[in-house]
Amino acid sequence: MVIVSVLRGCIRVIEQLTDSMDPNPNIVMLRDCVKKSLEMMIQLSSISEDELFKICLDFWHFLAVDIMQNPRHSKDAAAMFGMDFHSVL
Repeated sequence: MVIVSVLRGCIRVIEQLTDSMDPNPNIVMLRDCVKKSLEMMIQLSSISEDELFKICLDFWHFLAVDIMQNPRHSKDAAAMFGMDFHSVL
C-alpha cells in the first residue's frame, strides 16, 4: 500500500520539518495530509480483508514502537492521558 510506504519512509522527516519550521501554508498542508493519511489507515483497518489487516497491523505496530521509543512522543502521550512520564517508562 502506497500510504503505508510513504508514512513509514517519511514520518521522521515530516516530523522534523513540521516541528522545526514556523507554521506556513506548506507546513499546515503537510500536517493535514499526514492527518488525513492516518485517518485513511484507520478506515482501512476496519475492512475485513486478511492481507489488508496484516499490512495495517504492521503499520500500527511500527507507529506505536516509534511513539514509545521517542522520548518527546512519550511525554506528549503521557500528558495527553494525564499520566506521569516517569511512570510510563
